[in-house]
Amino acid sequence: MRVEDHLKTIAIDRHGAFYGMRAVIPGMAKAGGGSIVNISSVAGLVHQIDVPNPAYTAANFAVRRLTKAAAVQFGSQRVRVNSVHPGGVLTPMLRDTVPAAALKTLNADVPLRRMADPREVSQLVAFLASDDSSYITGAEYIIDGGRTAD
Repeated sequence: MRVEDHLKTIAIDRHGAFYGMRAVIPGMAKAGGGSIVNISSVAGLVHQIDVPNPAYTAANFAVRRLTKAAAVQFGSQRVRVNSVHPGGVLTPMLRDTVPAAALKTLNADVPLRRMADPREVSQLVAFLASDDSSYITGAEYIIDGGRTAD
């Protein structure tokens, strides 16, 4: 792996979450609170053998810890911070670029035997952003069809 690739991955995945929170927390605190939902990956929980870049795993693990630290630090200001960790998501780009046979193989490793629809992930994010989750902070939500359950 090239150093440039490693640094780029860390800069986008880890630092992106930090910069996003840094931009919104002061306004949320001033307004009386709010909800931040950081998007990570199941690779932040367990290394995925099919992910060739270890920086991706490291960066997503860092997003997990950053989320928890921010939840503790800013909870008194009524700013909630949670993370979502999707497994495979069948996006249009994936559907258009990965051969059907390869998708079938990937699905075989998932107890529900399919990837998530993007809408399923967005519904979880919408719940965490809403007042319906007003007592949830510092939590990590895995949405991977059971792939990391064992």
